[in-house]
Amino acid sequence: MKEVSMTISSKGQITLPSAMRKSLGVKQGDRLRVIESRKSQIVLEKQKSFQDYYGKLDGFWGGEDPAKEIRAWRDRDQKAPGV
Repeated sequence: MKEVSMTISSKGQITLPSAMRKSLGVKQGDRLRVIESRKSQIVLEKQKSFQDYYGKLDGFWGGEDPAKEIRAWRDRDQKAPGV
């Protein structure tokens, strides 16, 4: 675990050093979650964005286009009697 000392500004802000941002993959616009522990410690976690999940379900649909499959379900449901 790396350790860095930072100073809180008059506006209550801190700045993560460039090397730490690079190693954590944090860039401008990313959101961080702040967690306060019971031992007066603070944990920062990078929040996942939609883009972080891109490609995670490749192959889940068995190679079929998911949009095509969902449209087929929708069309089948619209044609079902009593709907």
